[in-house]
Amino acid sequence: MPELQLLSSAYFEDYKKSLKTNFKEAFSSIQSKPMDSDAFKYYNSIAVAYSSRIEGEKMEAEEYLKHKSLSIELSEYLVERPDDLYEAYLFAQKEKLKFDNFFKAHSILSKSLLPKDQQGRMRFGQKAISTKKDGKITYEACQASDIPAEFRKLFEDIDYLLKKELTLEESFYYASYIHLVFVKIHPFNDGNGRSARLLEKWFLSRKLDIAVWSINSEKYYHDHLSEYYKNLEYVGFFYENLDYGKANAFLGMLAEAVAYE
Repeated sequence: MPELQLLSSAYFEDYKKSLKTNFKEAFSSIQSKPMDSDAFKYYNSIAVAYSSRIEGEKMEAEEYLKHKSLSIELSEYLVERPDDLYEAYLFAQKEKLKFDNFFKAHSILSKSLLPKDQQGRMRFGQKAISTKKDGKITYEACQASDIPAEFRKLFEDIDYLLKKELTLEESFYYASYIHLVFVKIHPFNDGNGRSARLLEKWFLSRKLDIAVWSINSEKYYHDHLSEYYKNLEYVGFFYENLDYGKANAFLGMLAEAVAYE
């Protein structure tokens, strides 16, 4: 069995060349931030709010921050799905990243998204992914019959990388790559985008440190949403014909988010 099955180091050198010169300095800066319980509450609230808004939730980020930090009551309609996602972030921050735990995280974040029998369960139907704004179909996900094998390969790659020593740049490269491959597989009936952005940070935090949870990646993706979808689309339409040699623009977005406020 090859060391990596779905992921590849083939595009790393081009990725590394594209990083801004202040990338390491920016990451060192976030490592100096205090990460006490109040800080986690703040960063998790921001992450959850923007990840949820990407998926069409109407609640404003500042509203949600006040809801979590100041216990300000908001309509259940506005907060039930973000609150589920918030619980999934807490779960990821205390649990190991492994195959079974990831399904548990999806069960948590999809409590208000999916029927009970679809929470933490792979989909059986076919899936075409469209943008929330205009409904344009951007790509076709992995065939349902292939999901179990493809998703297992992805997590075998993740397990391999978790045990392997990686540089800072390699850690960001593979975290973004995992995000990309995950959304192209699209293993669940709903909650895939939320899960992908959580998985990206979950992996990166296990390779680096807890400062990763303070990166405003979800906000960056939200604020650059057209670019986010365009970069996903650029890799290819059909799962069977994806060209990850065209993924550099998407892979670079997480690194760009390090210095994003």
